[in-house]
Amino acid sequence: MKSNNNPHIEYKLAISVVMACKNEEKYLGQAMDSIISQTFKNYEFIIINDGSTDRTESIIREYMNIDSRIKLLINNESKGLTRCLIDAISNAKGEYIARQDADDISLPDRLEKQVIFLNGNLDCSVLGACIETIDENGSPVDVKVPITGKRNVDKHLRYGNILAHGSVMFRKEEYEKVGGYNSKFIVAQDYDLWLRMSKNARIDNLPNVLYRWRINKESISAKRKDRQVANVLLAIINNYSDNKNVNIEKTNRLSDSEALEYIVNYSRKLNSMIMNETLGISMLRMGYTKQARKLLLRTGGVKYKILSALLFNDKLFGFFKYIYIRVNNITT
Repeated sequence: MKSNNNPHIEYKLAISVVMACKNEEKYLGQAMDSIISQTFKNYEFIIINDGSTDRTESIIREYMNIDSRIKLLINNESKGLTRCLIDAISNAKGEYIARQDADDISLPDRLEKQVIFLNGNLDCSVLGACIETIDENGSPVDVKVPITGKRNVDKHLRYGNILAHGSVMFRKEEYEKVGGYNSKFIVAQDYDLWLRMSKNARIDNLPNVLYRWRINKESISAKRKDRQVANVLLAIINNYSDNKNVNIEKTNRLSDSEALEYIVNYSRKLNSMIMNETLGISMLRMGYTKQARKLLLRTGGVKYKILSALLFNDKLFGFFKYIYIRVNNITT
């Protein structure tokens, strides 16, 4: 790929936008409008209808009548997000893959700005953006200022996900080099992928607000937080620990709370102070204070002896958590 400042790059198809849908009739039109209205035009839009029982498919077909760039794949039975993304990308013809969630909104210049950056920064393979959170009615809630720059990204990525999945664009070639999404990850499949891709390529965020992320009580991240946290820990163990014998298939057979307990107990058995600290800090960031205590207490060191004394005092522990995160410059 040639590096230039022209967003309309020269090869036949620049981007494959991929989106999975299951019963998304409420917000699907807004998501699709945000993609077909992009200032950058050289893309295909691959949508998988993952076993929907509402009007999702008919809405997609209505848009197909007015935009030939939309490609529809159909699952008669639901396969889940990870499998859908794997299938969509296997059908993708673009140099870049851009994610989009069916209840979110991409700002009009999102694709253009991301393509320009990736064309000009060939060492960068994964690129997110600043996001604005919106409520279920589309009203602004907050702006999530992203971590940017290789040094900061490398530091913080170790402790948890710093990219909004739906906002990300990445190079398909680099995605394929690491084997793509791991189908065993029901959730947090993106974080596992970023960790593997980060070993050979730069990951970054644009500081511009380019994506509106809807706070949806029905989302997987909201309804299955224990599973989300368990899989984040799994990804960290798989990518940073020498002990990679954790049984992912077993955790998938457990309930979400049981899976989290299994991973926390497995983590405590790791004979590595560094790993226990990494996993403990990760759990602090995600708000799982009780489990974080168990891991941090195994790391040793003066600061954790102090933590031990505060173990059964929630107010003091909360204060210690606040100070520790600020001193170590860890985002929450």
